[in-house]
Amino acid sequence: MSLPPKKPLISVIVPTHNSAKTISIAIESMLSQTYPNLEIIVVDDNSIDNTEEIVKNISKIDSRLKYFSLPFDDLQRFDKRGRNINAGYMARNYGLEKVHGEWITFQDADDASLLNRIEVQFDLAQKYSANHVCVNWQKYEDYLIGKFLDVNAIEKDGLIKVIGPNELTTLARKTRGKIIPLLGKLNSIIPFEWKRLRVINKLFFGALNPYPGTANSPLFKREIIKKVRFRKLSDRIWPSFMGRGADRDFNFQVALTFQNSVSCNIPLYLYRANNQHKDYVGYNKYIISTPNAYIPHASKPTMAFIDHSFHKKTLSGDFLRELLSVHFEVADIWNNSWSGGEEIDIDEINKFDYVFYFQVISPLKILAKLKTKIIWAPMYDGEKFNDLYWKNLANLPIKIICFSNKLYEHCKKYRVDAISVQYYFNPALDKVNIPTNGNHFFFWYRGDVSFKEIKKIINPENVSSFIYKSTPDPSKKREEISVKDIEEYQIKIIETDFVPKKDYLELLSKCNFYIAPRKKEGIGMSFLEAMALGHTVIAYDDATMNEYIKDNFNGYLFAESCKFIDFKNIEQVRKNSIISAKKGYTKWENDKKYIINYIFSEYGKNRKQQLSNYYNYILYSLIVSKNKIHKKIICLYKNI
Repeated sequence: MSLPPKKPLISVIVPTHNSAKTISIAIESMLSQTYPNLEIIVVDDNSIDNTEEIVKNISKIDSRLKYFSLPFDDLQRFDKRGRNINAGYMARNYGLEKVHGEWITFQDADDASLLNRIEVQFDLAQKYSANHVCVNWQKYEDYLIGKFLDVNAIEKDGLIKVIGPNELTTLARKTRGKIIPLLGKLNSIIPFEWKRLRVINKLFFGALNPYPGTANSPLFKREIIKKVRFRKLSDRIWPSFMGRGADRDFNFQVALTFQNSVSCNIPLYLYRANNQHKDYVGYNKYIISTPNAYIPHASKPTMAFIDHSFHKKTLSGDFLRELLSVHFEVADIWNNSWSGGEEIDIDEINKFDYVFYFQVISPLKILAKLKTKIIWAPMYDGEKFNDLYWKNLANLPIKIICFSNKLYEHCKKYRVDAISVQYYFNPALDKVNIPTNGNHFFFWYRGDVSFKEIKKIINPENVSSFIYKSTPDPSKKREEISVKDIEEYQIKIIETDFVPKKDYLELLSKCNFYIAPRKKEGIGMSFLEAMALGHTVIAYDDATMNEYIKDNFNGYLFAESCKFIDFKNIEQVRKNSIISAKKGYTKWENDKKYIINYIFSEYGKNRKQQLSNYYNYILYSLIVSKNKIHKKIICLYKNI
């Protein structure tokens, strides 16, 4: 998934020591976070159980997970009583050397987190312009795994409390021993057991307040580790009185050094404690099974969803409407300009907080006058890639969602704000029983790929049956199929302008191969739906098909000059196609979260300079005017 870091990469460090029984739950709670851009770094602190095997098996499924083995051991791990006093501080520091993220957090291997923990921490950091944020914990329970915390409801009930930088800085000084500032580096020479002696301990320990919140899972900016690291027990200024306290020491150290910390009492961390946190008894009423809005709103913002009017028939934009309707009050506006209709009125669009263009978009002269926030999902098969147009578009405060990597690369070329995602249907392999024996083909003729081309790639000897649905797109004509071809390929022709969904799926259920109808696609809904039903797709070698399909691996690709497809590996190709559909849908579920965050993120700052390159704008306007005049002259000439 190629996602530019519109929300910055956050690195999650998971230190572990013999946590084989619990680490998979901890990791899964990180991989399933609503925050979209994560890397998870497991640092194995000399485990002797099968922790390594468990982590590496999970990493094969999700490449965001990385495993590292601590190359040395902590010789001071245990005190004389056998207590683990250093709490894996070396593993944490080693993990800090491996991170790539702009922000960093931790997850203990024997605990877990609610699935919106990191997202809420990051939102708090943005809201308070903080570089270090802690939240709180509640007792781990099995039923909480995979759940979310309804932060909006907690806020509505007036239960959220935030401790700011001034309070935390004051608390850091209060909890620091009085003699510590005078000792400096000499503090590390004095044995910890001496510091605890009753006669002198008040010199080394100030107030014994814990750090507010869950100290083992702070979220902080990477720049912090240039000055602050985890320290061994003898060096700690804020240890716990009984030893350990590596997390307490780290957080107070950050709070005092940078004086820009925030702690919030939202219980998003799941701690394997014996008893529930006293402040969060009864908080199970705020546990929800699905995430709510990513950014709290008193009411949903409004959005005009401007769609190609042909999609009324194909319903191609419905998957986006469904997604957007969770977060916006969506109003449909159908664009008929492609068939000679009027452009959508500027004042009508400006009534909305956001406008989402699906495929078709208003002319530049209209976009330049819009006050609303603009999002566009262009289609690869409909773009002409006019250089002047994209140079002007780059000067507009617009966000572009690309369903083709080729489009995304084009956006990057002109520095247009964009993300790249891939849509997948939810696999419905158990709902449709497709043939398991023989080669049964389905082809929807839409006026692009022709049966003449199909004959070049499919040997009639390999055909058990062939359904040919003749429903060409507007302005396209039906093609003639000879009687000989009908007999050789055992073709059943379906000629109709519209097939109800139920009947269409019934036709697909009789086939196990799907021939993609176009040589270019905007998304490719038809072949993606077929993949989700278990069909093996045969497609022309261009976007978006070749971005989903690898030839002879999970489908088949063909070009203008091709030989008959060799189906000898069909069983493996079919298995790979099913795996691709399942993995792709999992990716899409994550991409949906990123799309919403991307839409809510910052737009162009200076609208007064949105068309700063006036030369390009004027030149493009002249070309558009010339083309319009040219069309009118041709029209007048035809009427003479």
